[in-house]
Amino acid sequence: MLIINENDIEMPSVTLLLKRHEMVQLIGYAEQLLQSGPGDHSHLSSDDYTREITLSLYDPSDTSMFHESIRPLIAQAELREGKE
Repeated sequence: MLIINENDIEMPSVTLLLKRHEMVQLIGYAEQLLQSGPGDHSHLSSDDYTREITLSLYDPSDTSMFHESIRPLIAQAELREGKE
């Protein structure tokens, strides 16, 4: 798992407080991403579009579809998780 902010800085945790319809939307996006495979992404926006969650499925063996600033973060997360 990798949690990053809008500046591509890793964060150790996040708390999401969602309304019911947002949670339904989140679940729907997650199901779509499982079907579409790694590299695809979805955006869950607040009702007023001032906040956004970007969801993506990744495969650590192929991160070529991600921006170059994110690839090292994925590699670091994989190394860290391998040690736990």
